[in-house]
Amino acid sequence: MPEDKEIVEPEPDSAIVSEKRDSLKVQAKLAEIGEKLGMKIWLPRNDRAGILEIWTPKEDSLLGELPLVFDEATLKTIKNIDVLWIRGRSIIRAFEVEDK
Repeated sequence: MPEDKEIVEPEPDSAIVSEKRDSLKVQAKLAEIGEKLGMKIWLPRNDRAGILEIWTPKEDSLLGELPLVFDEATLKTIKNIDVLWIRGRSIIRAFEVEDK
């Protein structure tokens, strides 16, 4: 029988984790600013939990669904934008946060 070998999981690259963390901080700050300006905020589902660890939205400022009427392909693209400021059924500002 082969010897049992300890499986060592590689540690996450700290630079990648740090960059991701920094981008979440920027997204959280943009969401906070938009909220203070009276906008509804959209955050993509894959970033939402991390952003909500940093920013606590006021009641009804974070959207669960986009109030937009587009075809499915367009909505899929829009839903992945890092931060959207929405007023009514209009996108007022869209932000993509880039890492260094």
